[in-house]
Amino acid sequence: MDSSEANQLRDTFGKIVGCIQQGKSADAETLAQQVLQYHPNEPNILRVLGAALMRQGKFEEAAKHLSICAKIAPEVAEGHEQYGLALASLGRLGEAEESLQTAMKLDPTAKPFIRSSQVSRRCRARMRNLKKHEIACLSTTLTGKKCKMR
Repeated sequence: MDSSEANQLRDTFGKIVGCIQQGKSADAETLAQQVLQYHPNEPNILRVLGAALMRQGKFEEAAKHLSICAKIAPEVAEGHEQYGLALASLGRLGEAEESLQTAMKLDPTAKPFIRSSQVSRRCRARMRNLKKHEIACLSTTLTGKKCKMR
């Protein structure tokens, strides 16, 4: 990838994040899908696509893309964290716990939810009682944004 293509990819990534922050998750999904046609293994695009899909309640599809992200970039805590949240929203708590633990190991200074030494107990207790839209709201609190799904 040459430098102009890298710059274009970086700019598009910023646009996708901007769409998510503005509550335009469907637009973010469309942009991300367009980029993935040319860069199918771009972990940052897969990660923000997963976030956009989760905000729309498309948890199965989000988990698919976030799984690829975690495999392509196993050293990136955020990919494992978001994958864990997608899995939890699907009721796959054991896998969610494993992914969140991986994120915690990769980045011990990570966000409070995954930094907890009791992540497995908290994950299981909270996820059992949360509805899918509440899971999405939890994921937004991890990024410091307000939940717009309620």
